[in-house]
Amino acid sequence: MQFVGYIFFLALNALISILPFRLVYLFSNFIAWVLGSVFSYRKDVIIKNLNFAFPEFSEKEINKLLKPIYRNFSDILVESFKSSFTSPKIINKRYKFLSNKEFNSIENTKNGIVVFAAHYANWEWGTITLQQQTPFQVIGLIKPLANKYIDRFIAKHRSKIGTGLVDIYGPKDAIYAIYDRPSSIVYIADQNPSNKAKAQIVNFFGKETYALHGAANFAIKHPQKPVWFYNIERIDRGQYTVTPQKIADGNEEGMTKQILTQRYFDLLEAQIRKNPANWLWTHKRWKSQINY
Repeated sequence: MQFVGYIFFLALNALISILPFRLVYLFSNFIAWVLGSVFSYRKDVIIKNLNFAFPEFSEKEINKLLKPIYRNFSDILVESFKSSFTSPKIINKRYKFLSNKEFNSIENTKNGIVVFAAHYANWEWGTITLQQQTPFQVIGLIKPLANKYIDRFIAKHRSKIGTGLVDIYGPKDAIYAIYDRPSSIVYIADQNPSNKAKAQIVNFFGKETYALHGAANFAIKHPQKPVWFYNIERIDRGQYTVTPQKIADGNEEGMTKQILTQRYFDLLEAQIRKNPANWLWTHKRWKSQINY
């Protein structure tokens, strides 16, 4: 069955890749409608999450967010398919990294950096573009997909661009390898941790929240590396900017895993509050507090 799923995945990739972007987003509108109006995909999870994060929102305000939330989800889906057989040059024109002097400075780049990212807007295109748009060798920590054929296809596609992908459950040799430029180690750190014993506890939307520990652990073990947050903003459909925001300086005095993680979630919360629909609300983020 995995191979059948892989063939369907390739066919859908090929179909969407040949469509002009205008038609891609018409197709995305259809998918969003099917997910939201026909199947009510994880609608109960989305509503419970929104009510938990925004208790001040009325039922009308919550319901108004559902359509753009499903559209955000479907846009990410079709954009990921579109990029599989689309030139990286085209994607780079649509996904702009807004660097600055501090980010490009010798002080910031000499030892490499650690990046805390999130499931916000299109995080997937970052694996295609940031290898070309930043002075770093990009190494992304990922959880392998259940379908091994699709997982290999994605890994092979990203490796052609130069981006390194490291299985969170496998060997970490790529993280410590020597490259022709310093590395940026990217963790997507906003999901609910499976191991509460190792989790950090932070304040997120005014609630005590369990947080993944891996990114902070790595950063503390490598204190010489500055730590950054990548703030993604959707300017229009298929048009994004990524702005780096400093979480911590290299060798910052008094830095702890708790402080790092809380700073990250503070930046993430501010990003989400600016445009709530762009976050992945389908995830069961607060399992300890919400009865899903």
